[in-house]
Amino acid sequence: MARDRPLLKPRSNGALDAEALDDEAWRELRGTMRLIVIGVIALLIGTTAVRPSVSHPHSYSILAVEEMLGRVTILASADPQIRVSIPVGFKPHEIVVSADGKAAYVSNFGLNDAENRNGTPGDTVSVIDIEHARVQAELHLPQGLKAPHGLGFRPQNGRELFVNAEQGDQMVVFDTSRNQVKRAFALPPGIHNFIFSEDGDALFAFASTGTVYRIDSESGRVRVARDMGAPVRGLAWTHEGRELIAAVKGKIVILNPTDLSTAKQFSLPGAPQPFYCAASPDGRMIFVPSVIDGTVTVLNPMDGVVIRTLTVGTPLRVVLSPDPDLAYVANVSPKGSSITVLHISTLETKDIVGLRDVNGLAFSSILPIGW
Repeated sequence: MARDRPLLKPRSNGALDAEALDDEAWRELRGTMRLIVIGVIALLIGTTAVRPSVSHPHSYSILAVEEMLGRVTILASADPQIRVSIPVGFKPHEIVVSADGKAAYVSNFGLNDAENRNGTPGDTVSVIDIEHARVQAELHLPQGLKAPHGLGFRPQNGRELFVNAEQGDQMVVFDTSRNQVKRAFALPPGIHNFIFSEDGDALFAFASTGTVYRIDSESGRVRVARDMGAPVRGLAWTHEGRELIAAVKGKIVILNPTDLSTAKQFSLPGAPQPFYCAASPDGRMIFVPSVIDGTVTVLNPMDGVVIRTLTVGTPLRVVLSPDPDLAYVANVSPKGSSITVLHISTLETKDIVGLRDVNGLAFSSILPIGW
């Protein structure tokens, strides 16, 4: 609507004179200003809603299983001197973290190794509340089964935790929503560890004596068995998840997951026993740890050429982290060891010290309270 006069009259110095407003004009001005304020607030709220969250200064948690000390130590990735240790069972080995990052599951194996059976086999899996840095529960194997080792959440069913019992040769499936055994099925003798297919329909297991298996995750039926002709101490996926990397004594063998046939094979310098390997996220490298040699051999996955040999201590496994440029190496010397941080882009390394006999490694976006 057109008006006969402006809402505000200019003063002689050019300023606007609110005192010159009549009551009706003043009410209208206040209403206009109110709408402006509401609009600004709405804009700020909308901007806040879409603004990316600021990462915590300590980034993510590193969970390290210290086997000889019977504990899991949680470290802040941005400052590993910020740490807390949680006692678990005797000689724990493997660790996995739930999809929401809130809980870690640790196998209390109780023995030194698949080949060195010294110790007392355990029968529990410790459940750690990461936020409160404490054991909140224990999962118990069925009677007669001992030495839980490999752990894995079945993809597409994040409540099913698979645990292989080395004494009794059974795969025990826990329902983690209830912390109860859901079912179990028999395994071939000597299974030491396993990984899942992306869809969770198959698991790929290895016996240290030298056989790799493809097993149906639901029925437990062995679909394929492949004798590798030498000890096997690790399985991993290539970077795109299409092929398996088998750590066989003296070589790395790339397997077709459907029938476990050989796609590629690379001999290793000095014929060491490789352990738990990892492929770089960009597919340009395979990191091959060797405990006995104290090295991580960096291979070109196309032709097996050695890109570099890194001396890092007593490396058992290489694990990719939430940071795409960082991998972590678990060193298992019982005399005092470390985690080695490996920068993938430069292949530079740096040790996190003050740990002992690090076996399993995992990561969580959840940080303990107070960090």
